[in-house]
Amino acid sequence: MKLLAQISRYLLGAVFLFSGIVKAVDPLGSTYKFIDYFNAFGFSWAAPLALALAFVLSGAEFLTGLALLFNLKTKLFSWFALIFMAIFTPLTLFIALKNPVSDCGCFGDALIMTNWETFFKNIILITAAIIIFLYREKFVNKINSISQMRSIGIFILIIFFFQLFNLKHLPIIDFRPYKVGSYIPDQMIIPENAPKEKSIYNYPMKNIETGEITTITSDDYLNDVKWQNPETYEIIADQIEGPIIIEKGYLPPIHDFTIEPIEQFNDEYIVFDSDITPQILADERYIMLCVAYDLEQTNDKALEMAEEIYQYFKTQNYPFFMLTGSGSDEALKLKHDLKLNFIFTNTDPITLKTIVRANPGFVLLKEGKIIEKWHYNDLPNLEYFKKLNKQK
Repeated sequence: MKLLAQISRYLLGAVFLFSGIVKAVDPLGSTYKFIDYFNAFGFSWAAPLALALAFVLSGAEFLTGLALLFNLKTKLFSWFALIFMAIFTPLTLFIALKNPVSDCGCFGDALIMTNWETFFKNIILITAAIIIFLYREKFVNKINSISQMRSIGIFILIIFFFQLFNLKHLPIIDFRPYKVGSYIPDQMIIPENAPKEKSIYNYPMKNIETGEITTITSDDYLNDVKWQNPETYEIIADQIEGPIIIEKGYLPPIHDFTIEPIEQFNDEYIVFDSDITPQILADERYIMLCVAYDLEQTNDKALEMAEEIYQYFKTQNYPFFMLTGSGSDEALKLKHDLKLNFIFTNTDPITLKTIVRANPGFVLLKEGKIIEKWHYNDLPNLEYFKKLNKQK
């Protein structure tokens, strides 16, 4: 029992610590995931609480993991670990059954798990939590209680300022496919032998003679000629359900990246109101993408700084685009109010949140490769770009 309890303590501590760290690296990612859950369960009003909850959850997991690993106040944290798992294990079962979101986000973007994988993982973890709880009185630490509390206080400060740093700048580790050095076209390739998505429709079939309605699948319809006899059955077209996905196909790491201009402009290769992504990814020049998924919440001063960089890019014949998920009317009004001259385009806001954890953030491209990314707090001055131009 002693050996099993120690193994359980190290296992649960390591998992909690890892989960806390990967969330702390990307607090905005956890915020977005909380908002997804709130929207899925009809609690959209709670969205303003998402960032605070992201900080609390990450910090609590980090602190619990360290406490269990280093046997600090284990009696106390065995209670927390057990309560935590007692709440989240049935919750993940419900999520696995109902599938309101496709990924639980329990390990951020560092490790993507299906909802059923998450539930079975939690079965193992709650078992470990129960063992630790039952054995809690026998965990002995030679360090006195005051020193243990002092260590815990230091850990609280460390994780808080670590999260704050990653919020005010970009995550120090980027687990997403848009990290610096990525060649975007490679991330969009679908292998020839990749599994295809399979879906079906439900057809309500009305028996013309009896009026009886039978619901069959589109596969049933194609495989049994009796349903195809127009003298016997007819499809109730306005009640067809689908498509219903029965098997997911392969999705490349980047599968929803499109850039479409929302204003008329002149350029040597770009056509207004069309997907200009292929041209941008193939361009041999430096290209700056200013990314703001929501213009209502963006930092106006950062956009004014971006205008200065745009003016320099213009002298070098380098393209500069604003990518936003906001509507065209809102975008063009902001452009007019702030006297911005770079081209505004539309991209899916979820994609923009994935590209860079800032609003706005900045991405420097060249021939489809991400050269550098910046939070608006870290946007370099013109000297950086002038030096970069000399090095090309």
